[in-house]
Amino acid sequence: MRYEKSCGAIIYRTINGEIEYLLLRSARKDKFWGFAKGHMEGKETEEETCRREVLEETGIKINIQHDFRVGDRYKAAEDIDKEVVFFLGNAGDQNVIIQEEEIMDYSWCNYDDAMDLLTYESSKGMLEKAHSFLKEM
Repeated sequence: MRYEKSCGAIIYRTINGEIEYLLLRSARKDKFWGFAKGHMEGKETEEETCRREVLEETGIKINIQHDFRVGDRYKAAEDIDKEVVFFLGNAGDQNVIIQEEEIMDYSWCNYDDAMDLLTYESSKGMLEKAHSFLKEM
């Protein structure tokens, strides 16, 4: 059994008092909508992986909310156990520059539209937690 770990961010910005979330559409064959993430490399910390992957996939340098962290564990394949960790990352007013080898499209969405667009139920659950966290700040 192999273990893999990926880290990423639920990226958000606030425009005119409205929270928007950045969703990415994978360029892989399943073309799912989700959040920026990728595999940990070397001796990186979770936050270092998160920052690197977000920058690579979106061109954005995020500010991480250090008191928010969600994750999920699942079987990625018969012989692979996968763990995914997401932080909450504020994008401010930066422009998105997608990594075209990995990402085919992106969209800034309000909460309801993001929930409709996300492909996986686990992602919707994590967005729900992130949105509740931000509303309480």
